[in-house]
Amino acid sequence: MDLKIVHERCKEEFLKLFPNGIESIACDIWDVCVADARETENCIGENFNQFFHLIKDCWFNENNNMVSMDRFYAETYLMWLYRIVAQVNTIFYSLEMSDKTKLWGLKTFQEIRLWANFLKHPKEFLHSYWHQWIWEGDDLVNRDTSTIIDKKYLEKHYSSDKDERPITLTKNMEVVIEYPNLIRLTTGLVEDFKSFKSFLCSDPQAIEKLREHGNLSYKISEEDAEAPRP
Repeated sequence: MDLKIVHERCKEEFLKLFPNGIESIACDIWDVCVADARETENCIGENFNQFFHLIKDCWFNENNNMVSMDRFYAETYLMWLYRIVAQVNTIFYSLEMSDKTKLWGLKTFQEIRLWANFLKHPKEFLHSYWHQWIWEGDDLVNRDTSTIIDKKYLEKHYSSDKDERPITLTKNMEVVIEYPNLIRLTTGLVEDFKSFKSFLCSDPQAIEKLREHGNLSYKISEEDAEAPRP
């Protein structure tokens, strides 16, 4: 499969969401909801439209919007990191550990999971308007008047389905997403994975369980037996 061709074909299909080359068809949702009402906004159509533009601008290189690129980079990287956390989580489940210990106190893994929960299940965030995106530590917004979505906010509203729903986001025009410091997060992920690896490799019961689920016996030739270990 030629990925260059695949990319161009996907781009061609995705851009059908932009029949006039500028506005996406999500704007139709905005139009029917706003109708002839003056001084009215609709966040549903607008948020779909912004997300379509994010993919169009950054994945398909249709625009060099640096604000969009910051968001695209942060959210894409966070989801890749979450793939690691999800695999670790699967191992803990296979070892039949309780929910309380399945992440085994790995703080960065937990933080990454929170961000993934928010990105996958935005809840009332979908009903807010004109979000801003900043990086951890940036002093670019009025924190007294803005609703800041950061780790503390995610812990309160996005840890599980039982959390208090973030109803203050509904029709909120002062929402700021404060992405974590990705260098800090990457450093923490490496340390957490080292701890996870050390735990697995030093626990006889865990090793036996992993062998049960993950080992496959097969015959190898002498040539393969002499080959260097990958």
